[in-house]
Amino acid sequence: MFVIVYTTVSLICLIHAQFRPILSSHIEIMPDSLYEVAYERHFIDELDVQTVQQCAHQCLLNDHCRTATFYHQSKTCSLYEEYTYVGTIQSTANDVATVIQIRLCSNSFYEPEYVCFNDDRVPVLFSEMLQNMTVKQVVNVISYMLFMSRTKLYLPIDSDDTIQVYDLESLLQTDEFSAVPSVSLNGLDVDSNDNYIMTDYNGSLYFFNSSSSIVTSLSVSNNQYYYACISDKYIVALYSNLNGADVFNATNLQFAFTITTAYTMTNCIIVDNRIFHSQGDYHNYVIDIDSAARATQLFNYSACGSYDNTTDADHFYIDASGRFYIPCVLSKDFTYQVFDYNGQNHVTSFDTVKYPSICGIAAKCSKYKCTVAVYDGVVTVYEY
Repeated sequence: MFVIVYTTVSLICLIHAQFRPILSSHIEIMPDSLYEVAYERHFIDELDVQTVQQCAHQCLLNDHCRTATFYHQSKTCSLYEEYTYVGTIQSTANDVATVIQIRLCSNSFYEPEYVCFNDDRVPVLFSEMLQNMTVKQVVNVISYMLFMSRTKLYLPIDSDDTIQVYDLESLLQTDEFSAVPSVSLNGLDVDSNDNYIMTDYNGSLYFFNSSSSIVTSLSVSNNQYYYACISDKYIVALYSNLNGADVFNATNLQFAFTITTAYTMTNCIIVDNRIFHSQGDYHNYVIDIDSAARATQLFNYSACGSYDNTTDADHFYIDASGRFYIPCVLSKDFTYQVFDYNGQNHVTSFDTVKYPSICGIAAKCSKYKCTVAVYDGVVTVYEY
């Protein structure tokens, strides 16, 4: 039996000449433990350091880092965007690893309901923040499946083969490329290594390796796919006109197994080795992929309100504070319902993104600002 000891350290007004002043951060040190990230795109970097203190310092200096793991033998420091409650803390033997968490909220405020910053602003309710954001950029393109990395905004252009890339800090376009030339994109997802999984309007499925630029077509029994989601371990491809999905190993692109359902799966995201998806109405399901390479339904939950409302076919999204965005059609308007995902066998609705008629969303908060990009006929980027 391992006992995790929490050590809380408060840093007030830590100043570094090349970085922003850190006005107030609370650090929790958890010896003999390591962190397993829930959403692999929230991994930031791995650095060479000598001590736990140096690892904590690197996390403090990174605008997006909320959790770090120091590995004592290799002298490496893994940085993550997520708060520890989003993923999983595992106990280890003595002096194997130490987890460091930076907490921005004071004791009377809690994320994800609140948004807390590492400056002199008071915590703000997430719903209040959404109503007071400033428009920073408008891009006149059709992009339902927009997503963010730590530093970039990606806009896959619907019914086209083009993906536009914007710098998140300046919001200037930095790149435009075609991962699969002459293919009309329908769905797109990306793993933590910037490898893409894509579907087109003909039901074809493609994997794009960003390192080699090699495109691989994937299929089983000539199945056609509407949408696919990817993690570093699995690719889940949803059937276009059938119930269920095919699952491939992301490492070798080989077929693994089939998920059989009594309904058509309309969208998905892989979080904590679980497939979150909907059947296109207010029913949403969570399936666990275990080590035996099979899928087991864990639980289901209602989203988007009632029988009169439905879950739309646009993609799910999760941010580093565990805010889980689910696309809804509410009273004939498109919007997003926001859930609190804490790694347990439930998700709790606590807010609705009150932008009318949006069909796609990506959101990211650093220690100093929040950026939300939505598609509502054009792509609008908001900042708080």
